[in-house]
Amino acid sequence: MFYSVNSQILSQLGKPVLDLGYLLTRVAMNEQPLDFSKFKERQQDQPLHIVASALEKNEAITFCNDKKDFSTMQELTDCMWASMLLPGIAGPIKEIHGEPCIDALLFEPLPYVSAIKDGNSHVLILRTRADGKDVSGVPSYISSMIAKRFFVRKHKFKKIYSRMKHQLHKREYARACIETNTLNDERREFYDMEGGPQVMTIAMREGQKDVDRLERDR
Repeated sequence: MFYSVNSQILSQLGKPVLDLGYLLTRVAMNEQPLDFSKFKERQQDQPLHIVASALEKNEAITFCNDKKDFSTMQELTDCMWASMLLPGIAGPIKEIHGEPCIDALLFEPLPYVSAIKDGNSHVLILRTRADGKDVSGVPSYISSMIAKRFFVRKHKFKKIYSRMKHQLHKREYARACIETNTLNDERREFYDMEGGPQVMTIAMREGQKDVDRLERDR
């Protein structure tokens, strides 16, 4: 099979398609700044944990206030930036504490495992993909080309590229969907922790429209 790729598209591959800086720098820090002192205060009762993929450690990594990962607003937005950084379309890799990081999708697309490891007793998962849908995925020519350019040519992460090329992150997502749906079948009282942490998943019913990645409809 042959593919014809517009030269204008190719010329844009090196530029971020999604401008995270607009949201995390211009909006969150300047135009509508987050009340960081109030945010820090609330971390005592409702701590935020941010999950990303650590490229050198080859695993999911969690950032939180308890580990002093974001003692300033800049550190908070850096951690959020790493967690949202889709490879190849959202700019260069973000380093947190010297560890190169990108979106959590690579190692933990449904981060319930990290939530349990961090000591949570009850985990609620909101899925955007409808039940019954094939989520294993087949990479397009363009997406494969972007991934190779990003991980191999620009950043020398050949193992990470191989993981994406063989769709291992999609397989992990499919496995997590099956496992969490199975956990939904458990019948325990809310306070019953003898069987370990309780996990509940909410997703669109089979055949219904997925929630779009840039969904704005309430």
